[in-house]
Amino acid sequence: PVAAAKARTERNWRFKYKTHFKSMFLESLKSPEKALSVAKAGADFLHNNFQFRRKDGSVVAFKTEMERKDTCFVGTARVGGEGEKLSELTVPYKPWTQRSPGKILKGDDVKALADRWANYGTIEPDAAASIKAVVDNPKLLDLSNHYFVLIGAGSAMGPFNKLMELGANIIALDIPGAWERPGRPSVWRRLMKTAKASKGKMIFPLNKKMSECKGEDDIVKAAGANLMEQPADILNWLMSLPEVKDSKNHITIGNYTYLDGALHVKLSVCADAIMKELADRRPVGTTSLAYLCTPTDMHVITDEASKAAEANYNSFLLKPLGAMVETALQKLSGGKW
Repeated sequence: PVAAAKARTERNWRFKYKTHFKSMFLESLKSPEKALSVAKAGADFLHNNFQFRRKDGSVVAFKTEMERKDTCFVGTARVGGEGEKLSELTVPYKPWTQRSPGKILKGDDVKALADRWANYGTIEPDAAASIKAVVDNPKLLDLSNHYFVLIGAGSAMGPFNKLMELGANIIALDIPGAWERPGRPSVWRRLMKTAKASKGKMIFPLNKKMSECKGEDDIVKAAGANLMEQPADILNWLMSLPEVKDSKNHITIGNYTYLDGALHVKLSVCADAIMKELADRRPVGTTSLAYLCTPTDMHVITDEASKAAEANYNSFLLKPLGAMVETALQKLSGGKW
């Protein structure tokens, strides 16, 4: 209650929000029940208090909109490829100090690189162990029996290309193909090209029946969805898919979208509602969530990782240049860094 009161009365939210997020985070760490209750309270508040403007101009609670059962997507496209199946893990690598072209690492070279990264602190030891496990067991490279829903499939930092390369089944969601303009090709052209050249399969919504599409141009124009205007339509289309209805299929749904400012809040609320409802409507244990994390997210880390980060930070500050950079950043950012 004390931390909540401080957050509620904060007048300088833009620069002081980190303090209140930290308090909320620490409260969540007290127990699994606390963590879930804090997260649920935040999500419920957004879904119950946000207003949704429908196409006819009427305004309803966002939660009410998400309870709608119909969808505007009357068609579904499925694109599969005949690309080569991966037989081993390869890593394109070039040290930042090297001017000449890099090389493709395989086998023991990949494992040695993973160990160097772990020892240096680039990645955590368990990440290195996972990389080496894939090298030793190439069967892990086959994702042909795995299903992924990618909200923002065309994201530059999303996993679409790699999942396709591994033969995964991807239910792709991205902006409408009808938004295509001269000089700005639709993202769906790139996604379909990648899917056809891979070993994976891509499934995506259409606003017309597949049988009515006369070619790729028609498919592109009918593909995609507007996440901020059609969250309920997207959810209901997802729930209509045989692949999603089949409880034997494990579905991983991830949000890889981004917009600036207030638009990102709206985008996130819509994506979160779809993810929540998909998980709630499927049998327990058959759906998992994924996110594209950012440096501004807060995460629980081990004592070992915390001490290593602190040691790296302190060693940086001991160097004259490091101290100068730290001082400059503090002044330029008004103490935010």
